[in-house]
Amino acid sequence: MPQALTRAELDSVLVFRQGARVTRRLRVASGTERLRVGPLPLALADGSLRVRARGARVRDAAITVAPVSEPDEALRPAHDEALQAARLVEGRLEARLAAVRASADALSTLELPARARLRGQEPGPSPTAARLAVAKLQRTVWEERQERIRELNEELRRAKEARAALEEEARRASTAQQAREHELRKAVDLVLDDVGADAELTIEYDLANARWYPVYTLRFADDYSSARLEVRALVAQRTGEDWKGVRLTCSTATPQRVAELPELKSIRLGRAQPAPKKGFREPPEGVETLFADFDAGYPPERSASTRTGGGGPPQGALRVAEEARAPAPPAPPPPSARPVPSAPASATLPVGAAAPMPPAGIMVGGAPPPQAEAPKGGRGRRKVKKKAERAQATGRFAAMASNLQALDDGAGFGGMAGDAFAEEEPEPVPVGLDVDDMLLDFGALRMDGPDGARRGKLRAVTPAERYGGRAAAAAVRGHARGPLPGPPPRAVTPAPIDGYDHAYTASSAVHVPSDGAFHAVTLQTLESAAARRYVVVPRESRDVFRYVSLADPLGEPLLPGPLDVYVGDRFSTSRAMPSTPAGDRLELGLGVEDAIEVARNTSFEERTTGLMRGGLDLIHEVEVELENHLTQVAELEVRERMPVPADGEDDVEVEVAEVSPRWERWAPAPEANRSSLRGGYRWRFQLAASGQTGARKKLSLRYVIHISSKHALRGGNRRES
Repeated sequence: MPQALTRAELDSVLVFRQGARVTRRLRVASGTERLRVGPLPLALADGSLRVRARGARVRDAAITVAPVSEPDEALRPAHDEALQAARLVEGRLEARLAAVRASADALSTLELPARARLRGQEPGPSPTAARLAVAKLQRTVWEERQERIRELNEELRRAKEARAALEEEARRASTAQQAREHELRKAVDLVLDDVGADAELTIEYDLANARWYPVYTLRFADDYSSARLEVRALVAQRTGEDWKGVRLTCSTATPQRVAELPELKSIRLGRAQPAPKKGFREPPEGVETLFADFDAGYPPERSASTRTGGGGPPQGALRVAEEARAPAPPAPPPPSARPVPSAPASATLPVGAAAPMPPAGIMVGGAPPPQAEAPKGGRGRRKVKKKAERAQATGRFAAMASNLQALDDGAGFGGMAGDAFAEEEPEPVPVGLDVDDMLLDFGALRMDGPDGARRGKLRAVTPAERYGGRAAAAAVRGHARGPLPGPPPRAVTPAPIDGYDHAYTASSAVHVPSDGAFHAVTLQTLESAAARRYVVVPRESRDVFRYVSLADPLGEPLLPGPLDVYVGDRFSTSRAMPSTPAGDRLELGLGVEDAIEVARNTSFEERTTGLMRGGLDLIHEVEVELENHLTQVAELEVRERMPVPADGEDDVEVEVAEVSPRWERWAPAPEANRSSLRGGYRWRFQLAASGQTGARKKLSLRYVIHISSKHALRGGNRRES
């Protein structure tokens, strides 16, 4: 009878950049020794299983595949009864419609027989009334059939629409559903010790088919005095289980990453030592002594009957059977045979083992069989030597390497090698190790018991051995995970900021179904004061740009992603959230403000200076007028740029003669691959609300460029237009 499954409730989910880690918790009754926790999704990664215990000790944990006997009533049924009923209704209507159409077609082919006529006589009287009655009945029945056909067509149309709607709903529904009877799911077999009264288990495992993208919503008050920033996540998963009421955390990290710690070399005094070997190390000697007590307690001749409860044959029969199954020892070679040389130093033979036998078809000593001929020249020897070197270099088939080496020494040809094999014996090639990739899957390694053939040694088990049968392995292998949709528009894959990963935890429990569609989940919400200012560069454009800043809105970094901005209940704009490290001020540009009017007027004059009229003054006057039509005070920043003489132009001078009101130097933040701005200035002031004193302001600037009268500025002396 299969072991019953114990369900563990979902506690939290950590969604990575690609994949997710699910945590489940369950309480264990005191004294429990064995437990099977499930059902778990077939997409579970076996090597990611982690089990932690509080108030107990976990002695063993293994993944298995087990049938589900009790369905989870919280999930939708495995068979959608509504969809099946809709398909049955549609089939009945189609059959009924076909029957009515066949009846109408048969009625249309019905004809009355003609009047009987005898040769040489007049035709008899015609039953006109009867014929009219039959024709009328035929027409009435045909009209009834056509009306019924129209009704059935309408019912069939509605049934098809209902069936299509249910199919679409089933297609879009969660992949988590009640398991059918004896349907296979993964489970965790646990062996526990010292289970107390308040024991609790925590089970973690990874799933691959999940992802998330950050999105933001920023809502301002009507006067931009406060703001609310909502950090959301678009989460999609198709893992086979719904995440209901879980604590969700979204991270920029990856569940598995290859990271190697730096190896610090030690400094030693003394003679230089060879570098230590890395990677594979030979197992320690004396492994067989670990099973000395077992062999003493269960000798081989009676171990079978002892472990099977004494139901086997007597010891003498076992001994006779073992002797019968043992292979017969090889016959000693004839006296005239040439002795086989020992194996090379690179090939290690077990203690007491016989020398390696040559390949089949070649005799040790004497002449070769009639069908085999000795190799001519050195080509055969070179071929054998090449195979031996390849076997020794790869570390595989060490026994074959020894056989081939012995054959290469001439022993395999019974003294007939002659002068063709008179070359010197090559240096022995050290046997290496070629590790199979399956041996690196540590979760798939198993060690046989003390009575096994390979006791004390690890081996890679097959999927059928791991899951308990070929059917279970086929179910895991054939579990097809549906593809997830592509990224939403303007979405950016979450990535570390300044080399550091970060995680965002939802403030409340969330629900994400396993339907493969994106679901918006609110992670965090912040209420903060906002500061608004306006920037204009009249020299380039009269457009006034609106900027809003929030000081360190979350105390943690903000990832790039789409941002929707609302002012009150009105949608304002949609833009991209810039990457903002933790502690930085968040500033967003929200487009052009049409309620602030800007005008820039300039004038130009040239004057000769000096006793000999050798100098030239280029006088420029600039006036900027601004007016605020907003209903609130506007903090404004007007930027201007002055001409700057090139390096080495000592005879050119730029003088600011007059500026009102006072301004300050300004330079933007340095950017990569861009030169710094020279000659930048700015005015900073406030404009009162519309209709109040101070809603209008005038800025004036007068500067002079002094050059030689024989020179002219490149592009024209008139710098303002």
